[in-house]
Amino acid sequence: MAENVNPIAVASAGVGLLFIWSGIKGGSVLSSFQSVIQGKQPTGSQTNPISTPTGASAASASSGSTSPLPGGDISAHNGTAAQNQALGKTLAASYGWSTGTNWDDLVKLWNQESGWNALASNGNSGPDSGSAYGIPQSLPGSKMASAGADWRTNPATQIKWGLNYIKGRYGSPTAAWAHEVSNNWY
Repeated sequence: MAENVNPIAVASAGVGLLFIWSGIKGGSVLSSFQSVIQGKQPTGSQTNPISTPTGASAASASSGSTSPLPGGDISAHNGTAAQNQALGKTLAASYGWSTGTNWDDLVKLWNQESGWNALASNGNSGPDSGSAYGIPQSLPGSKMASAGADWRTNPATQIKWGLNYIKGRYGSPTAAWAHEVSNNWY
């Protein structure tokens, strides 16, 4: 049976696993690859666990507890849309927006703006160009630095900033969605 194994498929799977491992652990793919070549288990940084906000203000959102959210530490990588949306639901709970119309409207809003992609940009110019960026499509993206230095890649930081922005500017995701529908921006 061993002769039926496709070495390219095995190598591709290995590379894919290195990408996933590096993303989950917050390390680089290169350092993970070097560890594997040296016969060591790949390691990664665990210095940036996702924090759950303890209140509805930006200060409390950025200084919440240090308990990782259910499902593990996904803080330093762009998860799938489903992972980022689940993270958003957990973070929106501190605002009372994780169920009902407010949650539904937040999902519609960020589905339309970014597809819940932490690397989404309204052009090919990237996060530091002054274009709208990230899950909430902050314009410019650098505004999200007020929620954390890892705003370019951390969905939790972006979501915390976006929730605080919606609360401050519109009061609720439902009001933000209504503005989006009327004006094609929020």
